[in-house]
Amino acid sequence: MMSHLKYITLIISLLSILSIQPHITSATEPGIELIREACKDSLYYDLCVSSLQSDPEGLKADIAGLAAISIKVAHDNAVQTYKYITEVLNKTADALVQQFLNDCSENYSDAVDQLGDSIGQVLDKMYGEVNVKVTAAMSDVDSCEQSAKEQPGKASLLSQHNFELSKLCNNALVLTKLISG
Repeated sequence: MMSHLKYITLIISLLSILSIQPHITSATEPGIELIREACKDSLYYDLCVSSLQSDPEGLKADIAGLAAISIKVAHDNAVQTYKYITEVLNKTADALVQQFLNDCSENYSDAVDQLGDSIGQVLDKMYGEVNVKVTAAMSDVDSCEQSAKEQPGKASLLSQHNFELSKLCNNALVLTKLISG
């Protein structure tokens, strides 16, 4: 008798799970499709899709929300790189490396500010300003990269960080273009 009760309970549980599953999938499917469509013109499609899907609000957001999320992801990346630069700067005694890192630290500080401002500007529908700020952040990253290339052996310190932030900013510009018309 007890084994029949367990069996019935198991069947009811499985049926409950199976009846809920289509609702979960169908609720997120439009969000995934919107993300894919929004990222289709990005040079970095896979990064665009994965970064938007990784945000808890990504599957529920409209295009403007996706643009804000993409800028937030770029901002968070810039903050992390700024912290990394500070850590490396505090550990090095080489004057040339310190100068290079100080320059990049200033570049990233500016990029953090510009990207932070851009998030609010998307929400305020100031899309022209968003494009200017995100482009300026990309320029700051490029300045850091150019500074690294001028000093042999220094490029490897930040090149991957610079490239990653440039890709994220590029994605943000692609998404902002969609909402600015």
